[in-house]
Amino acid sequence: MSAEETGTGFFSKVRNWFGKKEGKEEELVISKIKDSLNWKRYDYTQTCGFSAAFPGDPDHSGQIIEVPQSELTIRYDTYITETPHDSTVYVVSVWEYPEKVDISRPELNLQEGFSGMLQALPESQVLFMQATEKQGHKALEFWIACDDIYFRGMLISVNHTLYQVFMVYKNKDPKALNKEYETFTDSFKVTKVRESRMIDLKKRVNL
Repeated sequence: MSAEETGTGFFSKVRNWFGKKEGKEEELVISKIKDSLNWKRYDYTQTCGFSAAFPGDPDHSGQIIEVPQSELTIRYDTYITETPHDSTVYVVSVWEYPEKVDISRPELNLQEGFSGMLQALPESQVLFMQATEKQGHKALEFWIACDDIYFRGMLISVNHTLYQVFMVYKNKDPKALNKEYETFTDSFKVTKVRESRMIDLKKRVNL
C-alpha cells in the first residue's frame, strides 16, 4: 500500500519549486517573524477524518488515481500551506486505498510508502527514520535532506487510509524549525477512522 508510482511526483515538484527560487534569493533566512505564526486548527471529515493546525489557510487539491494494470483507484487529497516569509511548506496528504488492498501489515505498508518518497528524491540523505505510533496507529517518522532542502514529518497508517504529515523547508541549519515541526505534527489528530469491510484473504491484493 504505497504511493511509489503515483504520488511521488509531488515531492519532486516541491524540490524543484525550491530550486527555482534560488535564482531570486540565494538563501531563505528564517526570521523572527516565525515566532508570530498564526496557527489555525482545521477539521476535515469525509469517509475518514483528521484535524490539524496550519499557519494559514490551506489550499486543497484532490484527484482519483488509477492503479496501473488493475481496476483499482486511489483517492488522493492534499492540504498545503506556505508561509510567505520563509517559503516553508506544511502538508497533509490523505491516501484512501480500496478495501481489496492488503493492510494486514501496516509496518510494511509504511516502509513501502517511505521507499516511494526516496525514489522521488534522488541523491537525498536520510537523517532520521523511526517507527512510532500516533494515537495507537502505526506510524513512521522521517527526516530527509536534499542539499539544504529538508523534508520532515511522518507517515501514519489507519486501516485503508495513509496520512502523510510533513513540512518542507530550506535552511543551512536542519534544526532551524524544530519548534514549528513539533507544533504542526503534534496538532495532527485522526478524528474519524474509515470503516473496513471484511475481505476474503484470497481476494486481497498488494500494490
